[in-house]
Amino acid sequence: WEGPEPRRSPASVVDEILSVQAGQDAWTPRGSALVLRLYLEELRPRCKAGSLCFEDFGASKTRAIDMFVAVVQCAIRHRRYHLAEAVAGDMQACGVPRTRNFYESAFKQLASKKQYHMALTLYNRMESDQISPSTVTLSCLISFAAEVGELQRALGFFRLLTETAVPSIRAYMTVLRLHSRRRDFEASYALLRDMERNAVPVDCLVVNVVLATAIASDELEAAQRLLDEAEQRQPPGCDIVSYNTVLKGFSQRGDAEGTMEFLGRICASRFAPNAITYNTALDALVRSGALAGVRRLLRDMRAAALRPDRFTVSILVKGLTRGAVAEEYVQEILTILEEFDESIEPKFREQLYNTIIEAAVSGQGPGAGPGALFDQAFAQMRRHKVALTPSAQRLLMKAIPRRAEQTFNFEESQ
Repeated sequence: WEGPEPRRSPASVVDEILSVQAGQDAWTPRGSALVLRLYLEELRPRCKAGSLCFEDFGASKTRAIDMFVAVVQCAIRHRRYHLAEAVAGDMQACGVPRTRNFYESAFKQLASKKQYHMALTLYNRMESDQISPSTVTLSCLISFAAEVGELQRALGFFRLLTETAVPSIRAYMTVLRLHSRRRDFEASYALLRDMERNAVPVDCLVVNVVLATAIASDELEAAQRLLDEAEQRQPPGCDIVSYNTVLKGFSQRGDAEGTMEFLGRICASRFAPNAITYNTALDALVRSGALAGVRRLLRDMRAAALRPDRFTVSILVKGLTRGAVAEEYVQEILTILEEFDESIEPKFREQLYNTIIEAAVSGQGPGAGPGALFDQAFAQMRRHKVALTPSAQRLLMKAIPRRAEQTFNFEESQ
């Protein structure tokens, strides 16, 4: 709908729009709706028809740009985001210059609504207008491109930023996370050195992002060197997260010996190991099949006043699928499960217990079939009202027919 032919001069419409913006209704839905109606009904039809030019605004030429800024703001408030680019097109059709302030105001509004795609589309027009973005705008454009997954474009904006100014810590962090997503440790490390050259503070958060990228890229040795360097900073540029990240590298490689050696280094540092530290070390032992060291590690964990959690028991249960295990190993799992309070999710508890039962009756647990530990696990299941899964029932009935009646009675009691 093109709307009625405007009856007033463009200058008077501009004045009315700006008066609404300056009044008490400026930020209300009513005020925004009025501004949009005035623009869409009285100005835009003439812009699209090519019958309106910059000179038609008369004495209000300088105020015309402010009017277009106001229209874009109102459109975005009403979630009519596409009008931002449309208004820029109308300005071009009327010969009204688009200013940096016009674009930056629109970027700010669109960002507040998380309309990053639309902001980048509007930037294309800004670029065609040969308007150079400010350093603040470039930092924002880096974030916009990163949010929508346009990684190369984000890196391009960052290169433009480095040509004109020293990037902010926020811009550096955004690009570091992009490199982390791409598992590009070399680029991350080079960016870290660039931060140091530009005297941008390198704190624990920066170091941890680079360390995580190194571990994701299987650059464990490089991560260790970077951690050594961070330890020497004053104040230290690392924390327990840094140590846990490097420890994860040993775990991913299934290096039980390296894991325990590095765990000793953590314990000797100024940072106290946390639950993540011990769970990561346990994961390394389970991955490598070094299950004999699990009990000692659990004792150390409890001695540090850290209670095993759902991640601990999930890691330990994975060990049941790696062949025969000692009875003491299964006993530890059952003890931890018994320590859990009733707040644990029933589905998760059911999954864990059934994994233990299946391992026992399939010959992957201690012995060739169910024994005392099986009885304990089954008793705990009954106490916590955990049902056997169909697959566990089939294995149980096949391995120990004499237990079938007990199983059916248990299921009937649920």
